[in-house]
Amino acid sequence: MKSSSKETKPFSDKKLLKQLETSKHGWLSWLTGSGKFDEKKFKEDLTTLRKFYSDSGFLDCEINEEKVSIDFVESDEIVITIPLVEGQLYYLGEFSVENATVYTTDELLDVVRLEKGDPFSPQDVDDAAIAIRDYYTSSGYLDSRVRAERVPNMETRQIDVVFRVRESEKFYVESINVEGNTKSKSRVIIRELALSPGDVFDLRRMDVSERRLKNINFFEDVRLNPESTNIPGRKDLGITVREGRTGSFTFGAGFGSVESVVIYLRGFSR
Repeated sequence: MKSSSKETKPFSDKKLLKQLETSKHGWLSWLTGSGKFDEKKFKEDLTTLRKFYSDSGFLDCEINEEKVSIDFVESDEIVITIPLVEGQLYYLGEFSVENATVYTTDELLDVVRLEKGDPFSPQDVDDAAIAIRDYYTSSGYLDSRVRAERVPNMETRQIDVVFRVRESEKFYVESINVEGNTKSKSRVIIRELALSPGDVFDLRRMDVSERRLKNINFFEDVRLNPESTNIPGRKDLGITVREGRTGSFTFGAGFGSVESVVIYLRGFSR
């Protein structure tokens, strides 16, 4: 791996090569199957490399696939050259929340694990929006939605983030419906749930209930979902199971500047 710039690179050669599934041919390649060039996997590697740079704040990173070269150095070895332009590093700016009435801005931003001045990561921002949505759905606001909007300042290379919230009404559990059980009784399944009729419909507790039923290893498949009802503010908890052929119940208790980089991968077998 080489850099055409004398400036310090943000990532070491080793760090970049670790992002790739395509790897050098080594003495254990005959056992692990590594070191053989797979065009489909290599194209996926280029996508992974772009995402790695983007999630590290280099939103303008460019990898021109047409300029990627594959050269034979021996009859069974090739050298792959990946030219890339890293571009500018962008940072997180200010955070704000719009259209929230159930919770304050401070309450919602407390669940966001981002800091002003950090490198801007699209994935981290998306995860922050999900965290705010989960904050709502864990309190029964099941149909709430959160969208993260970017407001870039190209002069400072800071990107402000506005979390736009669409709140829903609060839901409670009306009833529990079990389908697919032919050997086990519904009450045996229901007693393992972390939700009961009349409870606030908490999606986190629903997920806990699903994991409990999966962990007993009696069902081949378990799915829990909120189901609409004709009663305002109420949803049913739908449980669909697919029982295994054999098994036994073992229920348990317990709830700057542009830098050009060239990456070289040497030693592949064709």
